[in-house]
Amino acid sequence: MRERLGYAFCLNFIVAVAEGASLFRVASVRGAEMLTFYTDCTNLLALFASVILCASAVRALLRHAPIPLWVRTLRLVSVAMLGVVMLVVLFVLAPLLGGRGGLSVLLFGGTMYYHHLFCPVLSILSFFLFEGGVPARQWQVALSLLPTVLYASALYLLNATGRVQGPYPFFLVRDLPAWLVVAVGAGIFFGAMGVAHLARALAARADRWAAQ
Repeated sequence: MRERLGYAFCLNFIVAVAEGASLFRVASVRGAEMLTFYTDCTNLLALFASVILCASAVRALLRHAPIPLWVRTLRLVSVAMLGVVMLVVLFVLAPLLGGRGGLSVLLFGGTMYYHHLFCPVLSILSFFLFEGGVPARQWQVALSLLPTVLYASALYLLNATGRVQGPYPFFLVRDLPAWLVVAVGAGIFFGAMGVAHLARALAARADRWAAQ
């Protein structure tokens, strides 16, 4: 237990430092506009969740206690959202940007390396291998899905009313046929739901493994 907590602390500390530095660079360029990007919102939550996990891991190590359930649940939500980011990058944005060339830019270009690859991979590995997962609960899927649904709904509405343009091409509802808007919206919802179910199932398995 203590060894795994040590690994979890180290990985989350690396994630927090990388997220903080890269998000600062993004904020210096985009300002408040960064909050319209799902990737930036997700990585802001990842930064917060990793900082909380590091503090909780230190407390758990000192008191010989497990990480609190609410902290592990917060990490579950963060990991599920990072999973959505990676899926959208691989299967939506990369094809729109020309396939392999677009994927290279999305994974290795500037701060995108940290937000689309480095931090998500480290965060996901830490959660499932070292943090003990979470006991399976039905509400965890809904909680993991809620931020994505709220974000997508808000951006569709803001684009439909002309207050925001984009920031992703599939949100340009005024320029897209109705059937495509519905298809993309359904794809986002069911894709996020699938990631949430997978994350909860893997987290429950990690919880059982940690208890052995």
